[in-house]
Amino acid sequence: MCEICEDPTHKGSIEDLMDDWTRRGFLSKSVTLGTALGVATACAPSASSVEKNPQSIAQPKSIIIQGAYILTLDPELGDIESGDVHIVGDEIVAVGSNIDAQADLVIDGQGSVVMPGFVDTHTHMWNTIWRNLNAGYQALTDKMGPHFRPEDFYNSVSLCAMEMLNAGVTTVHAWEHNIRKPEHADAELNALKDAGIRTRFSYGFHHHINSDEVADLDDMIRARDAWSDDLITVGYASRVFDNDGVGPSGWPAANGEVREREWAFARSEGLPITHHVSWKTANAEPYIEMAGPDLLLVHGYQWGEDVWRQLADAGTTSSMSPYTSIGSRLAIPFEAMKAGGIEISFSLDNLRATGVSDNFREMHVAKSITRFSGANISDRELLRIATEGGAKAMGLGDKIGTLKPGKLADIIVVDIAHWAMQPKGEIDKMLVNSASASNVTDVIVGGKLVKRDGVLVGSNPSEIGKAANESLTYLLNAMSG
Repeated sequence: MCEICEDPTHKGSIEDLMDDWTRRGFLSKSVTLGTALGVATACAPSASSVEKNPQSIAQPKSIIIQGAYILTLDPELGDIESGDVHIVGDEIVAVGSNIDAQADLVIDGQGSVVMPGFVDTHTHMWNTIWRNLNAGYQALTDKMGPHFRPEDFYNSVSLCAMEMLNAGVTTVHAWEHNIRKPEHADAELNALKDAGIRTRFSYGFHHHINSDEVADLDDMIRARDAWSDDLITVGYASRVFDNDGVGPSGWPAANGEVREREWAFARSEGLPITHHVSWKTANAEPYIEMAGPDLLLVHGYQWGEDVWRQLADAGTTSSMSPYTSIGSRLAIPFEAMKAGGIEISFSLDNLRATGVSDNFREMHVAKSITRFSGANISDRELLRIATEGGAKAMGLGDKIGTLKPGKLADIIVVDIAHWAMQPKGEIDKMLVNSASASNVTDVIVGGKLVKRDGVLVGSNPSEIGKAANESLTYLLNAMSG
């Protein structure tokens, strides 16, 4: 059983995995994994060798989407059954009906919903390439993690970012806990920049760090200064506390002295902090003690209204992972969290848990778990959490998360006329029940098209997939050696 999420499907050991793959000839001298997968067996390519999509287009300076159902999620504007969204540069300049404006690109929105892009508030993007291996998350982190080269980080993050953009995720929080060298952080940040996705990159640790060893704080600042721009910000990924009552999660802990030093440094530098509640028996007191408006807490399904109220009063926000809550055998406590007043957001956590990046499916899973627990949550609230909730949880509520003039143009267009979403019903229910990544036709991040008419712009899926397989080939062979 996985010691992190208590998922019984994560119980496979590294030894079982390697024995199985060797038995099938995937790691033998005569037949490599690359041959078995039908990909090149040479070392993984450098980041620069992953070419851009030849179907790249000239980016328009202005866009207008016309005649769509506008799901603004703004309480003042509400829904507009047949409306337009006008974008100039990176900003929404108008939302309404029959907007009289010219634009470089006109998108026909008839039969579509236009809504804010999804905001994912915590995903370990670096390990996407092992999502389909039959071994435990912790075991893979410990055994495969040390063998990652910069190009492997790049290839894994590129794959994850491409999938997210394809599914309508316009903002991601990359929470990365295998950074061993500065070039590892740079490779991931380079992949995120190339993808064109809005990102908070939380600079983490690695799983062989000692509890009395301080993280590379100087390099966090170097990475922040080198990579911060209109789309990328850098934050701090905190280790679990060694005195907060957690069980043997397998995640590296920080002792009290190290914890205080790292958090004080992050706060002095204005780095937003994200921290895992990595065991369902974790006590709340240490988190309440350290709470503040710069803190995003991940998980904590076991806590009640009083805890959430104290955290909310301190300005702390929350990231909930529906798939991980399944492993914890605890439903997301929506009612207690709402009563406590804390901002809730959604995260995929890792693509091993979810299989794919699809926030429509994530909302449906969250709804199903909630109903199974005997509680209830509306489709509109799920949509709000997945968009505006995520924006607010990461301190971006004034910039993204709803559609209104003055906000940044992070927008998705969802085809609801497709046969797979018929027959028609309430818009909210159609999106939560029946939509999927395949229904997302257009994705705009900061006014720039990253998906147009169902095709990713600037990304070559086949090349990115090939590069990910080549990295997996290298990593498995490196482990076996």
